[in-house]
Amino acid sequence: MYLTAHRVKKSGGSETGINVFFHLHGSDSLFRGVVGEGELLRRVTEAEPGKLVDKRIEVSVGGNDVLSYLDVIAPDGTSKEEIDGALGEFRADVTVSDLPVHRRFGDILMAFGAVFGLRGEQQQEEYDRLRAVIQIPLMRPNAETNG
Repeated sequence: MYLTAHRVKKSGGSETGINVFFHLHGSDSLFRGVVGEGELLRRVTEAEPGKLVDKRIEVSVGGNDVLSYLDVIAPDGTSKEEIDGALGEFRADVTVSDLPVHRRFGDILMAFGAVFGLRGEQQQEEYDRLRAVIQIPLMRPNAETNG
C-alpha cells in the first residue's frame, strides 16, 4: 500500500490544501528484490504507486506545487494501528533531522519532506498536520484493508 499526503499550492495562485491518496498493490511483490529504502521510495512514488482506491482532495489535482509530503509504504493489509504506531515513532525523527527524512519500521517505510525552510518545532507541526489526514482513507468503511 502507498498512502501519501501532500500540502499543495495551486500553481500561479494562492490556494493551498492537503490532498491524500491511498493506493493498493494487490500483493507484497513490491518489496521483493528491493535493495534499500531509497530504492523502494523511488519505485513506489515515481514508478509503481499501485491502484488508486481512495482519495481526499482539497486542491484540484494537476499543476500544483508540493510544499510538503508524508509518504507511508507498507504491505497491503497493514492495520491502521500498525501504521499509527509507526507514525508516532517517526515523529521524533522529524524534529531532529534535516529534510527530507525517511525511516523503516519493520515492513513500514515512511518519508517526510518540505520545500520551505522548516526547522525543529515547525517541522513537527507540519508533520502533525499531514499525519492528521493521511489515515482518513483507512478509517472509511470502504477502505480495502484488513485493519
